[in-house]
Amino acid sequence: MPLVIKRVKVDNPKEAAAAQHEAKLLAELDHPFIVGYIDSFLHKGHLCLVTEYCEGGDLYHRLKECTHHLPEATVLDWLL
Repeated sequence: MPLVIKRVKVDNPKEAAAAQHEAKLLAELDHPFIVGYIDSFLHKGHLCLVTEYCEGGDLYHRLKECTHHLPEATVLDWLL
């Protein structure tokens, strides 16, 4: 199974704590449409998230590529 490390810059202890909390929440999720969490750690001012590789990319990049509004049925399908 291919893995990915995503780095998120955290500038202060409050941001680091919030980022670690989000990583903990991600670790608790188990759903076929949510990327699989493997591990997370702080390194040189970054929270590093180790996750499964998403062959089709992530939702953020998919939405950025859209040049038009998505049909409501598509959005509902993705969310449900």
